[in-house]
Amino acid sequence: MKEILSNSLISRQKKIVFNKIDDEIVMMNIENNEYYGTDSIGARIWEIIEKPITFKGLVDLVLDEYDVTETNCVEDMKSFLYSLYEKNIIEII
Repeated sequence: MKEILSNSLISRQKKIVFNKIDDEIVMMNIENNEYYGTDSIGARIWEIIEKPITFKGLVDLVLDEYDVTETNCVEDMKSFLYSLYEKNIIEII
């Protein structure tokens, strides 16, 4: 598993097709024809990573927008990003 560090760049894979429905995102990986969905916070993260951003920058933006502790934000964000990475939806550089 690729380790996520504070200076790791997070970005979308270019081959992911997605659509926003209400405040959620539905994505399709065209390589394996699998669908994935996110909640509203996942959708916000998806919007942010349209352009590559460091993990620290992403955490800082989420901390500014949501009422969450930094520890919980980092843990939850890593878990979410690892799940997207395993499905080949994002890149971690």
